[in-house]
Amino acid sequence: MGKENPNPNWEGLKKVGKTALIAVAIGFIGLALL
Repeated sequence: MGKENPNPNWEGLKKVGKTALIAVAIGFIGLALL
């Protein structure tokens, strides 16, 4: 993958996706501990 994505929104999208993933994981852990 030598081609760099020129779309600046992609970085923000990845960051939001990662944050959402972490939030979901924390929610699952919280439910499991209840």
